Amino acid sequence: MLDKLITIQQENATRDAMGGQTAVYEDLFETWCKIVPMRGAKLLQYQQIRDSYPYMITMRKNLDNAITSKNRIKYTKDDEDLILDIHSIVEVEERGFWLEIVAFRN
Repeated sequence: MLDKLITIQQENATRDAMGGQTAVYEDLFETWCKIVPMRGAKLLQYQQIRDSYPYMITMRKNLDNAITSKNRIKYTKDDEDLILDIHSIVEVEERGFWLEIVAFRN
């Protein structure tokens, strides 16, 4: 069941007042998805990659906007914005209508 609304964000570099570059994230699109915190063996496996909490996100593929690991996910849970860094994206089936995304809490 796709019951969570997330925002896919894209990084854009801008110049700050000192002339350096600053990363600014802009909303790319919103979509409904399923978010499941990883548990058990999968949790242990992914925590070896990064010392942060991993999530499995299942969503429909957006044909208008491709998602890459350079994007990030903003998810509001209990009035708190969680930022999730995308680790990997896999097309679930042959026709590619569904994506499974592994993302870590920022």
